[in-house]
Amino acid sequence: PGNGRPGNGRAASGQAGNRPGGNGQGGNGRAGNERPGTRLSGNRPDGRSQPLAATPDPLQSPDADLPEVNVPVVDAPAVEPDFSALTPDLSEQLVVGAPLIPAAVLSERLAAATTARANWQQEEDQKEQQRQAVNCYVAWGALGEAVTFVDRGAAESQPHLKAAQRLLAELGGDAEQVAALGTLGTKWIRSANRANRGAFLAGTVQSVAPHGSLFEVRLVLEGDAQEQPLAVLLRDDPGGALAVGRQMLVLGAIVTDPELNLSGYTGSEPLVVVAGTHDVVPESTPAPAPASASEEPPATPAASGP
Repeated sequence: PGNGRPGNGRAASGQAGNRPGGNGQGGNGRAGNERPGTRLSGNRPDGRSQPLAATPDPLQSPDADLPEVNVPVVDAPAVEPDFSALTPDLSEQLVVGAPLIPAAVLSERLAAATTARANWQQEEDQKEQQRQAVNCYVAWGALGEAVTFVDRGAAESQPHLKAAQRLLAELGGDAEQVAALGTLGTKWIRSANRANRGAFLAGTVQSVAPHGSLFEVRLVLEGDAQEQPLAVLLRDDPGGALAVGRQMLVLGAIVTDPELNLSGYTGSEPLVVVAGTHDVVPESTPAPAPASASEEPPATPAASGP
């Protein structure tokens, strides 16, 4: 009865404390511990997190090419589930310290993203439309986080993953909404004060190449005047669908300091996005050219007799 070794549990090491937005691996800040106004660049070999210079939140700043937009207050989930018991061995993870999100949470975020887009579409007041657009983006960012970190080994996750893919493809048919959300995504990526580590991105494919066990897509983001490509990493070979020049939509998760926090990554980018799912916007079919004035109209067939 006395051999239970009280106090010798693994929870003391912090391995089971891996909640979204919490202290990650043993409280070291790897799993989304970003404080407002400062983005952590990751954990250095000495165990310290080096903050990058704080920058104003682009989503709260006027932009010459966009209407003024203020980040709305987004209702928090009633109960945020405890992911600690579901976190796999860190050595097997693609993203160090990432949560393993249950299928039920992905289902909730799918519903929230669908509702947010519907609210945006139905709003007629221009000022309120702007608020709803940002609200929609935040919901889609949370969906990107869930799609990326959902427990893909669970059978109940598969219908929700397919639903997310359909939702993304459906959005791809609305060029105006893609442009609006894509431009907000460019601001979101550069923000020092994100509500979650997920992201929705829209952009033009600049290149596709293998990167270790992953595949790297260099994506020029929608509304990026500087046209600086962002590295988007895919788990699977995209094949020929992601041709250079095509427009790509991504639901994924942001990884800062990927050299330390992304298994198999050997680049030098300060930030990358791991895609949970993606889609390629179909190329528009050009409308047939109108007949010129010199062309004779086709003859009308003569009516047949009774």
